[in-house]
Amino acid sequence: MTIREIAEANGVSVQNIYKKLKSRKINVATLKDSTGQLTEAGEQKILELLKAAPADSTGFKPEVEKLKTEVERLKTQVEMLTSERDYLRTALEHEQALNGLALQRIALPAPEDSTGFKTRLKRWFKKGGAADGHE
Repeated sequence: MTIREIAEANGVSVQNIYKKLKSRKINVATLKDSTGQLTEAGEQKILELLKAAPADSTGFKPEVEKLKTEVERLKTQVEMLTSERDYLRTALEHEQALNGLALQRIALPAPEDSTGFKTRLKRWFKKGGAADGHE
């Protein structure tokens, strides 16, 4: 049997078979006899590669599905967190605006004991120096 015949019988391309051999680092010359025909062992090797391929590719399906599920979960979480961030930002802006309005309505307290300062100033002038005795 030739590689072309094996490919046609199994519904794959010749290039696909060569790719599989190359990926497994199998030299095609080692599968052929001196006339260039595949040996029985060579045919078996190629058939094993073709049978192993579907198992390899389907082995990833559960993992791919898990990853897709995880991506969807993360997308949902990002949307939820973005919505929460926007809500908190709006709430903060409203609170700051209300605080600003409240501060405008509150009267500032009068300075502490304004008469005490006047008294000290008068004493200072009377003595001709500092009210506390320091000049």
